[in-house]
Amino acid sequence: MEPVFIPYEKIDKIKWDNCVQQSLSPLLYASSIYLDFMADRHWDGLVLGNYEAVMPLPWRKKYGIKYIYMPAFIQQLGIFSSEEITTTVLFTFLEKLKENFRFAEYNFNAWNINEENSHDFSTRTNYILSLKNTYDRSFNNYTRSFAKSLRRLKKWPMLLAHSQDVGEAVKLSKQLYSDRIAVWKGKDYAQFENLCKQLQAQNKIQIRKVLLDGELLALTLLADDGKRLYNLVSCTTELGKKLEANYFLYDKIIEEYSGKDYILDLEGSDIPGIAAFYNKMNPQNEPYWFFRYNNLPVLMKLFKS
Repeated sequence: MEPVFIPYEKIDKIKWDNCVQQSLSPLLYASSIYLDFMADRHWDGLVLGNYEAVMPLPWRKKYGIKYIYMPAFIQQLGIFSSEEITTTVLFTFLEKLKENFRFAEYNFNAWNINEENSHDFSTRTNYILSLKNTYDRSFNNYTRSFAKSLRRLKKWPMLLAHSQDVGEAVKLSKQLYSDRIAVWKGKDYAQFENLCKQLQAQNKIQIRKVLLDGELLALTLLADDGKRLYNLVSCTTELGKKLEANYFLYDKIIEEYSGKDYILDLEGSDIPGIAAFYNKMNPQNEPYWFFRYNNLPVLMKLFKS
């Protein structure tokens, strides 16, 4: 059986979301609400059978040609099913993808790719941390330098505060980091803020920030799907960097959720400095996979070379 291409307006969102939630990789990014906001409802799907497996296809159009891309604030997508994604199933979906789109840059999740079929993909880093352990055990897994930084921070009267201010978190992220991610536009941040407000109404957004004498040093916005905490926004001010406030922030989050059946998804990173910091918490690398093809006409390949 082959997957069927279904345009956005014909997708059964109830069946779609149920498939994603029951899958081996129930990632929030693939839910219809997340895609609706971040792909601006410009997404279609490949569907196997009666929604036994689904693959979201966010698209844009240029020069009259639709192509696949990864929207802002969506790290990975791929094929979602309660059954194992075999190599045969994977390549059946890829062939159907190529039948409908002539260009794609797409991130598959960790459950889709294995040693047998990874030759057409490049790996990307994603660190995760199980929070099932007690806090003491998690603390003992920190590197010496991380624990040393935490001891040094005790001389500062830092406070961890809970926040409901999604706008503050998104605005700070845009101010600090938008120049590093030039492909993300103001519209992307606005859509993300609106998405977070919708998720917040469902109690699926957690915001934590570090304060020193009332001054904001660091902040993180976490999406919470009941199983995984997604580190969607992580900000540290210049003073926060000097005082290593991010060490305090993540330690407090780990302490808060320790002993609960959660995964802390750190959302990366292949950026050396960020990766070095995350590694100090002794996380597990759960890689995702980048896939790209270009079947555009020769003259049009230039705009996506």
